[in-house]
Formats: sequence, C-alpha cells, structure tokens
Amino acid sequence: MPTPLIISFFTDDWEYPQHAARFKAECDALGLKYFVERKESTKDYIKNTGIKPFYIRECVQQFRRPVCWIDIDAMILKKIVVEMQDFDFAACKYSNRRLQREWAVATLCFNHTPNALKFLDLWCENSLRGTDEASFDTTWHMLRKEMKVFALPNTYNFVRWSLTLQIPEDTVICHQLSKSEDKLRRKYKGHSKS
Repeated sequence: MPTPLIISFFTDDWEYPQHAARFKAECDALGLKYFVERKESTKDYIKNTGIKPFYIRECVQQFRRPVCWIDIDAMILKKIVVEMQDFDFAACKYSNRRLQREWAVATLCFNHTPNALKFLDLWCENSLRGTDEASFDTTWHMLRKEMKVFALPNTYNFVRWSLTLQIPEDTVICHQLSKSEDKLRRKYKGHSKS
C-alpha cells in the first residue's frame, strides 16, 4: 500500500501563499507526492476552514487512493508513512483537555472506502453548521461504531504553542499556533490587543 498522497489547499488570505510554497518545498525535499491547490477565499476564516471536508472528499474521489490532509501552515519535518489498508481514516488523538473532542483535525488520513466516503459526506453536511473541528466531532459521534480508525502517533500532530518551545527530534508534522494579529482578527472577528 503506497504512502498516502499529501493534500492541502490555501487561500490568498494572510500568509498562506508563503506557507504553501514552503509546504511544497518540504514535500519535494522528502520525496513526498502531494496535491496542493489555491482556493478562492470566502473572506471568512471559519467558512474557509469549512472548505476542508469538501476538499478532502473531492481528493479521495478523484485519486481513489489514501490521502493525508495536513493544514497548509504546518511544517513537514520527516517522511510520512501511514499504512491505510485496514482503516477508513487515521488521525491523532486530541490533546486539548478543555474540549471534549476525540480527534485533532490538522492531520487526517482518509482511505478510499465506502465508510470513509460516508463519513466525508456527513462531515461535509455537518460543516455547513459549524467549524471543521466541531463538525468532525459531531460526525465521529454519529458514525463511530461503523468506522475502522487508526490512531496516529502524536509525532504527526505536535502543536508548538510558542515559538520558544523546542520541537522534539522525532516530530514528523509540527503545527504552530499563530499569534499574528491579522490572523487572529480574521479568526475571531474584532480581535485586537486592547
């Protein structure tokens, strides 16, 4: 079974085009096959995140093979190896204890199986009423008994909460939380330092 095709998209908002260029360079350097597209922005951060389930479903249907979604502003530090033959999807356990969610959505692998497509269809439907994270969680609770899921190691979803935080040597994918005023303003309308 081949390594999943790495997929992501970006909009022209904020610094995403620069992140996309770096993301592609990291994939090239690691010999990873990828498919990254520019998408038209909705000009609303939350609505832009809602494009994710539709894009993943489109890629699974188009390529008819396992895909691995990674948020475009993540850093890919090591070769990604995920054996998907026996699973509908693979994800990392959610590490934020404040929210009662089971799976993180910044790194997600989906197989081309009937159950995976069923999950993606329902996630798309649910995403019309909430964020990509909340709608994924809702979908998981609706279909959890039907899904064959593989828990990825946390090295595939290391979250760097601060730029001063050292990245562990075994990290495969590093997600960084941006403190950019511009991004926060887009994410949380009206956000300001004052």
